[in-house]
Amino acid sequence: SRLLAWLPLSGFLTIFAARTRGSCWSRAPGHLLSLASVLALLITTLVAAKAGTWSDAFGIGAVRSGSLGFVWAYVAVSFLIQDLAVKRAVY
Repeated sequence: SRLLAWLPLSGFLTIFAARTRGSCWSRAPGHLLSLASVLALLITTLVAAKAGTWSDAFGIGAVRSGSLGFVWAYVAVSFLIQDLAVKRAVY
């Protein structure tokens, strides 16, 4: 069930990293992309936190808040490494 939180988070942050050659904050994203990503990340986090109550038929348990915090931190650190180190090595 942590995968339910990790996949969309890392996917959206990869979009932010891939859209510029420099660091992700070198150019501001469009308003629509910003709105879509904030809403998607909030909804994803909510679904991951409440998955056990909504999807008992699929056997997916809810992600505890401590695990969600770990997933967010892991994705954020991975994103910064990808955006700052990997892109510099590639470009």
